Amino acid sequence: MGKAENESLNLFFDSKSQSSFFLVSEKDCVQFDPVAVHAEYCTKRPACEKGHVAGLTYLGRFDWMNGNDPPKGTFGMAFRFLPLEDAWESGSCPKKPTP
Repeated sequence: MGKAENESLNLFFDSKSQSSFFLVSEKDCVQFDPVAVHAEYCTKRPACEKGHVAGLTYLGRFDWMNGNDPPKGTFGMAFRFLPLEDAWESGSCPKKPTP
């Protein structure tokens, strides 16, 4: 997840371009095209409104989670993907500095 203090790594889709995806966290932003197998740091971060990314479709997030890992059912921590049905967007926008 790159730099310290990132809470999660959120996955977004750009419905306008139909080919760009974004991995966005509080401090990192990577734009990628899985078909062309191309990834690069964002030249410009997606806009934020009220603490959430605006103009992109939220798909889910990657985060550290614990639980049973099928098929063996062993319990442990792992970096997993949660789809939008099971997770909410958090940590996508930089925190505002406190005065």
